[in-house]
Amino acid sequence: MTDLTSALKALRPFAAYGAEFSNIDDTYANVMWGPNLPKGFVAPTEEEVDAELARLADPVPSSATRGQLIRVLNHIGKLTEVRDAVARADVLTQELWLSPTFRRDDPHLRSVAATVGLTEQLDDLFRLSATL
Repeated sequence: MTDLTSALKALRPFAAYGAEFSNIDDTYANVMWGPNLPKGFVAPTEEEVDAELARLADPVPSSATRGQLIRVLNHIGKLTEVRDAVARADVLTQELWLSPTFRRDDPHLRSVAATVGLTEQLDDLFRLSATL
């Protein structure tokens, strides 16, 4: 599967179930959408496709180890602030802070990230953690 095909399928998931589009040369300009598209279908813009291609080229890990996240937080100067936020959090969040692995979509992790102003940077922190 080409990157363009992956991007189109991610942006318009129904396309994964049939031949709703074709492409002869893996370029956006030559994407041909099929005749039996759902009512109200709007093809993704080239900008949407470019953004999805960039996302696919730099995927966000779904999890990171505790050690990786501690190193990242220390690197960006937020370790103490996060530890303080966890200490003020509910008992479950405090216990989960001791977990060996953190999932990016964990609501407790997202809550602590929001408390210390890291919500927008969470994906980048997980990407960075994968390099440590």
